[in-house]
Amino acid sequence: MTLTELGENIADKSFDTRPRFVRLTGERSGFIEFDFAIGEPDIHIEMILSEQAFKEFCENNNVTVLEPRAHHHEKVEDIGFEWRLSDATGRLKSKSTEKKSERTDMQIDMKTVAIEPQRKTFDHLKARFGDKVPSRYQEATYDLQVEENMHYRPTWDPEQNLYDKELSKIRMEDWYALKDPRQFYYSTYTLSRARQQEAMESNFKFVESRGLVALMSDELRATALDLLLPLRHENWSANLNNTFICGYGYGTAFTQPCMYHAVDNLGQAQYLSRLGLLLGGKQSLANAKEKWMTDVRWQPLRRYAEDSMVVRDPVQLFMVQNVCLDGILYPLVYEALVDGVLSSQGATAVSMLTQFATDWHVESRKWVDSVIKIMAKESDENKQQLSEWFDEWSDRASSALIPVAEIVMAERADDVVQEKLGELRARMKKAGLNVNGAA
Repeated sequence: MTLTELGENIADKSFDTRPRFVRLTGERSGFIEFDFAIGEPDIHIEMILSEQAFKEFCENNNVTVLEPRAHHHEKVEDIGFEWRLSDATGRLKSKSTEKKSERTDMQIDMKTVAIEPQRKTFDHLKARFGDKVPSRYQEATYDLQVEENMHYRPTWDPEQNLYDKELSKIRMEDWYALKDPRQFYYSTYTLSRARQQEAMESNFKFVESRGLVALMSDELRATALDLLLPLRHENWSANLNNTFICGYGYGTAFTQPCMYHAVDNLGQAQYLSRLGLLLGGKQSLANAKEKWMTDVRWQPLRRYAEDSMVVRDPVQLFMVQNVCLDGILYPLVYEALVDGVLSSQGATAVSMLTQFATDWHVESRKWVDSVIKIMAKESDENKQQLSEWFDEWSDRASSALIPVAEIVMAERADDVVQEKLGELRARMKKAGLNVNGAA
């Protein structure tokens, strides 16, 4: 009976499902192989059961045992459309045993094979680090600086290359020696900042939900706003300065972290804006801008920021912004004044809302110190030039920050600023500079 005929019988309800048939097809390791059919012997399924289970199966189904099939195939190619699942085991009848079916099981051996890649890395990384798998930081950093086939020379300075080592007085045999100890490339940088962003969002939510701002006195709240909100504008100049270093510096190992530094300063300005809105509303932002523009206490720092924005040597600008100013401002404002003074007066909320600035400076100064140390070690000329820049601009930065410190501690402002300047001088002396007045 064909499948078509079978289907028609079933549709006409003339197909009798009561007869059950079994045809033995073989035995394997104590198991019985057989065909089982219902109603029509030619339409069957292949089954395998243990001997005991086979007997119970036959009794339960009241089967009729059919004669084994008479034909066998000598070759797999001869099976054609009569291929059976059991043929997959390779148990075909041998030519020498037509009457006795002798079959053997197929054996499959599985093992792992290590495939050695023909290339482990790029040629330029191989030249630097050997023929081994590089880190992601190495792939995303080394030898990415454009050195050949640059588009054109800048029209405003035809003597300058688009990317020019001669823009700085500092000379490096290999600008990629300025390795970031944090090994930040885009992925690791964004993951790190995402975790810090989550922490800051939790801090803002906690301060708002617990009403901590309302626990501060009006005078304390006004002091915090006077101290912190105008610094949004200094963060903006720091953003521009680090963007300039990224654009005109040389070597991705040096310029890439400067771009991250620029973005971080923009983020800090946004945190200060949120703090201002929380403590004083929209008007506090306008008041802070007015103070930055006209308040006598902010003019020395504003002058420093504006002078820094016309420095054209990218390494000098790195010294001016990231070493001298940030090296005094962050320990002074966020550690000494906010965490040290304002928190003790009841402004714990302000300390929580500026936590990123404190943590960020601790993290970033490892990179800043590393850059200065490697540059100074490169040559005596580098060391001398960096030392001169540091002495000039660190004194200017400390003088500019004394009026800022007076907002919180009028009497001890000079002493606290000098203390932070001394700490910065000790850092730079450790980095290898010839520092005047360092302990």
